[in-house]
Amino acid sequence: MTRERAGTSWWPALAMARGNAAAAGAHTVGTQHVLLALLATRGEAAAVLDRAGVDRGRVLAALQGITGVGARATPVDVERVAMSPRVGALIRRASQGAPGEIADLAVLGELLEEGGEPSLVQLVLTSLGARRRAVNAYRTVAPVSPARIGNAEGDLVAG
Repeated sequence: MTRERAGTSWWPALAMARGNAAAAGAHTVGTQHVLLALLATRGEAAAVLDRAGVDRGRVLAALQGITGVGARATPVDVERVAMSPRVGALIRRASQGAPGEIADLAVLGELLEEGGEPSLVQLVLTSLGARRRAVNAYRTVAPVSPARIGNAEGDLVAG
């Protein structure tokens, strides 16, 4: 049975994100591991990040500056790496509740647009001076949902 027939969603680069986390000695996949996986895919999301001046080397240097964690971390077994609650929610939002493969561009959009407490990725992009450029580059290629009046109070909702 395929994943699609089972009614589930999946993001193909999640295994790469888990590998990034394991190599860094982390037991959970954080937003930084998702960003590194997106950069490695060489897909549309990586092209958006490239247009914003974001590359793996700059991200790793910014991460080291922010977290103080260097490249000498003790790796952990990838099978012991789980998704953080934040990344799990991000992936669910990117799927928009539909079964099937989740596009890298949808994952990038959620990384860039998520609200609340700033994620490590948002801090990294800000420290690189690339956050606004990345958001603008993303918005030039991402499909935009039309807004419509969603209820009797006149609230706008995604179309």
